[in-house]
This record gives sequence, C-alpha cells and structure tokens, in this order.
Amino acid sequence: AGGSSDTAVGPVRRWLLAGRAEACPVAWVLERVDLRPCAAFELGVDNASANGDGVDDHALWAAPAAGLRLALALQPKVIWLEASGGVLIPLIRKEIFSGSQSLYRDAPAVFHAGLGLSLRLR
Repeated sequence: AGGSSDTAVGPVRRWLLAGRAEACPVAWVLERVDLRPCAAFELGVDNASANGDGVDDHALWAAPAAGLRLALALQPKVIWLEASGGVLIPLIRKEIFSGSQSLYRDAPAVFHAGLGLSLRLR
C-alpha cells in the first residue's frame, strides 16, 4: 500500500509491504450464502519519507485483524460475489516529527473493505 499526507513541512510519503496470515475457522453456509468471521495477522515493513527534511525511516509493521466475509452465489457452486470488511490494530504506531513538532501519527485502528468475484473450482 502507498500514499501521502500533507503536513506543516510538506507532503510525507508512506508505503507498507506486509504479508498476511488469515484464518476463517467457522462458516455459516446456506445454499447461496456463505458468511465467515475471520482473524488475521499482518507482519511487514513500513516506510515514511519527505523530500525537504531528508526524512526516510523504516519500521516494523505488525497488526492483528478481525473481519467478516460474505459470499453470494451468482451461479451456484461456480461464480460468487464476495464482500469483506474488517479492522486492523497496529501494534506499533508510527509518529513522524520535524524537530520537536509532531507532523503525523498513525491511527489506532485501520478499517478496510473489499468487493470481488470468485470462481470456485470443486
């Protein structure tokens, strides 16, 4: 993931590279509906940089997560419309300073959502 935030000293660019392990141990399945709560953990590296101040910093990214997946069969047993959403809780919250002034601090929680089609081969 990548992006930037405007701060008092200009834009701060961020990127994150992480791996994710996820488990969805319980499923409530009806004929055309599949609902699954999931737990996950992400581990990786996070970077912040700014041109003007010469800031370039790497840190560990670690975050447990919880989510929910819902799948609806468009073509039973073959094509499914899937929606998911959840929350990540960063264990290490990054804060960026210019001198003693705090420019940016990670949020205590990160929310995410997704939508997609899947092809199930069984």
